[in-house]
Amino acid sequence: MQRSRLFASLAAFIMASTIIMSVSAAAYQVKPAVGGTDSEGIVTAEWRKNQGLKDASGKEAFALLLRKDGLSIEPVSAKGIVQNEKGAKLEDLAFWVREDGQCGALAPRFEVTTGNGNPPVSYPCASGIESGSRVDRRGRLWTKRTFAIDARQLTKTISNIEIVFDQGTDPGPAYTYLDDIEINEQVTWPPAPPRRRR
Repeated sequence: MQRSRLFASLAAFIMASTIIMSVSAAAYQVKPAVGGTDSEGIVTAEWRKNQGLKDASGKEAFALLLRKDGLSIEPVSAKGIVQNEKGAKLEDLAFWVREDGQCGALAPRFEVTTGNGNPPVSYPCASGIESGSRVDRRGRLWTKRTFAIDARQLTKTISNIEIVFDQGTDPGPAYTYLDDIEINEQVTWPPAPPRRRR
């Protein structure tokens, strides 16, 4: 009897681990990047701890910081490049934006390319529908922005998705914090769990 229970428990553990691994492998990830040549060092793109909403672990609270400490005319941008998206059908886009940062008619924005050779379509923050609000553990307000998918792209195969922040100090504020970025109702993650220093 004990041996049967042991085998049953082991089988359940293996099945659960397989499901978790397959979900993790398929999950969309967002990798910070710099667009253009940032010779003056005015662009920052990175996941920052304790700046976002509560993570699944309930501890880290990472948020994606996109900043441009220069004029908007400068040909550089802070980006979040979505990974593991190729081949999926575009159905849904959303993100949570922190209220102290910029949410304008130009940036931050999704830039989505579907099919082969088609021009990207932009989904700027201000065009998103306010569909929720939350307060993080430090008392900062976040608003969810959900985007109406362009009819030319709805259910089409995704070839590339980027989040672009290229507006600087002239419209201000020159940064934005994003969290719980959603592609097809699936929340994205940083490219890899940050390592803790020992």
